[in-house]
Amino acid sequence: MGVVPTDDELIATVRSVRSQNPALGIQKLLAAVLTAEPTWSVSDKRLKKVLQKLKGDEFPTSSLNAALDVGKYSDKVRPVVFGPEKGKGLVAAQDIRAGEVLWREDPFVYAPPWEIYDAQLIGTACAYCARAFTPSTPPLRVQCPHSTSSSSKAACQATFCSRLCLSRSGSTHTLLCPVANPSCDHLLAFLKERKWKAALAFTKCVVRILDAHQGSKGGKDEEGYMDKDAILTTYNSFATLRSDKRWTHTSENDLARSANEKLFAAIQTGLVQAFYIPPPDDSSLSPSLESKLKEIPLVPRSPVREKSLKKILKTPIPPEISASLFSKDGVLEGLGKMSLNLESHGGLFPLHSHLNHSCTPNLSVRHIPGDIHGPNPSRITLIATSEIKMGEEVVISYVDPNQNVKERRRKLREWDFGICRCERCTREEKEVVEETGGKGDMEDEIRGFLGV
Repeated sequence: MGVVPTDDELIATVRSVRSQNPALGIQKLLAAVLTAEPTWSVSDKRLKKVLQKLKGDEFPTSSLNAALDVGKYSDKVRPVVFGPEKGKGLVAAQDIRAGEVLWREDPFVYAPPWEIYDAQLIGTACAYCARAFTPSTPPLRVQCPHSTSSSSKAACQATFCSRLCLSRSGSTHTLLCPVANPSCDHLLAFLKERKWKAALAFTKCVVRILDAHQGSKGGKDEEGYMDKDAILTTYNSFATLRSDKRWTHTSENDLARSANEKLFAAIQTGLVQAFYIPPPDDSSLSPSLESKLKEIPLVPRSPVREKSLKKILKTPIPPEISASLFSKDGVLEGLGKMSLNLESHGGLFPLHSHLNHSCTPNLSVRHIPGDIHGPNPSRITLIATSEIKMGEEVVISYVDPNQNVKERRRKLREWDFGICRCERCTREEKEVVEETGGKGDMEDEIRGFLGV
């Protein structure tokens, strides 16, 4: 009979094993724990209970955005922090009527639907605002300035609504232009092939941060202009849960998890190849920062491509920012931010990202007028769907609220929410149990949550 470890002992060993192999499934994790502690006696049932306890300690982290002036959007809501588990949210600053518009918002970055993204690549939608072109818009169109100024075999068909959109883009397009920055070609090919929305949105964030550090004047006279500090503060404020942590407890098998690891490595390599310039040696860097920089893979780049990138990124990027964008941790956290915060149409919105989920939402996200040919196709409008009292939280549904409890919970697990215990879900679960006279659905939910 082996030694039965205490919960604290078992948790410490599980944490240690998972830090080295975060993708292990239940059986392989148990084998690894027993290899590390061969005198122990631990059942898979006991391990599942410990994992469930650990699950409760792993929440997305978020912070209020010091650069966000909520009053510019609306005087009807105010941001609050509910606690470490729930994080931040929005509550009504006054009584709100059903049907009332609370605010309108343009995205921090926009990863458009793939048909629009493809249209941007071939010049039939604006490369900046994503407005789709019609026969009535050609006179104002402006082609990518690099497409006509180079003898390179590479081509860029990007087109802008007008010189205003071209100016607003700053050097963000230049970094993603295969003519101006040929080092981005593999990254663009990866994004086009994989159709991975989080990767596209994270790429847009990386480009916007790098552009801001070049002192770009793109959009400086616009109402929504943000300087480099505000851009970085906004990016850091989005709720974060590393992408590899999001599926630690899901039902994906080891093969699927291995495939995910390869995808993470591929996007990191693409980003490094496209945009990363190693900082010069600096003995004043902290050991932890130096370690993170050493983790960034060195991807070979030809002298011509190196010169092209340095021509765009003339101002060196601070080492701590490079580490936060290009290290493995930085990439996984960035992808996690996108997965948690992207609106369904692909926009990343600073104020919208405060909204928490409810299976009984009192707010609706609308795309008005909803015409991809109209101006501001990425803009959202937030409308109250019911009366909201001052101090009450304003919430949206991350899933279709018309689905039954089992389907809603299944969808919510994809957001790493675990089992939803809201008032509606608890009530409907009880009704299902009473109707079926059993607990089959609940047991299915728990098995899915634990990944077994």
